[in-house]
Amino acid sequence: MAVAVLSLGLVMIYQAFFSSLNSLNYVSDRLLADLQINNKIWELEDLYNRSQGVFDVPASGEDKFGDRRFSWKVLSSSIEGTTSLYKMEIVFSWMDRAKQRRLARYAYVGK
Repeated sequence: MAVAVLSLGLVMIYQAFFSSLNSLNYVSDRLLADLQINNKIWELEDLYNRSQGVFDVPASGEDKFGDRRFSWKVLSSSIEGTTSLYKMEIVFSWMDRAKQRRLARYAYVGK
């Protein structure tokens, strides 16, 4: 009887440990995606500042960091009533085990 109780306790401890590792992995991926969204915003601002009136936004792509693959896409639209202000939606997505994860942010680029 004591062996069964100790075995059950050990299984529960392992389950809690592995669950916390999965949560840590998700948080790590989310922080990396957040960093990459910030970098993508800086790239878009730099691309806009270098453009000579023609702002060609890259639509999508894929980045690899270590063993993780992140796909991204940028949706852009010009703001009505202006000629030099664009609204950007930057979306990063990745697979976390069997789940599709997604992180999106809006940014405005213009002069």
